[in-house]
Amino acid sequence: MSSFTRTQDVIEICEVTSQSWGTGQSKGLAVRTKIPGNVKSGNITLRRGMTNSVDFWNWFDKVQTGGWAKQRKLVALSIYNQASVEVARFELAGAWPNRYKIADVNARSTEIEIEEVESRF
Repeated sequence: MSSFTRTQDVIEICEVTSQSWGTGQSKGLAVRTKIPGNVKSGNITLRRGMTNSVDFWNWFDKVQTGGWAKQRKLVALSIYNQASVEVARFELAGAWPNRYKIADVNARSTEIEIEEVESRF
């Protein structure tokens, strides 16, 4: 898995108060306030060694052929400690694949082939 990011936009509001200041002039004081805005999620890339399973490919294929609305999935990411105890879990609702990749294939290599799917949610 690649890194997982969530960001939050900042909304800046500028208000003019009715406060008087200066010499004889009544002017408001501009006050700027920042508040949290929309939350955005970055893409996540899942990697695994190639198997006989074509689940990742089938998921990607169904999205690219127009059935994306029915292909949105709940992706759960679990983090385990060395004692195999789950210490954190992230559930990402509405994920759909936007990229599928198989690492370069070399018939003479003894390395495991890697399959990747990049998802948005």
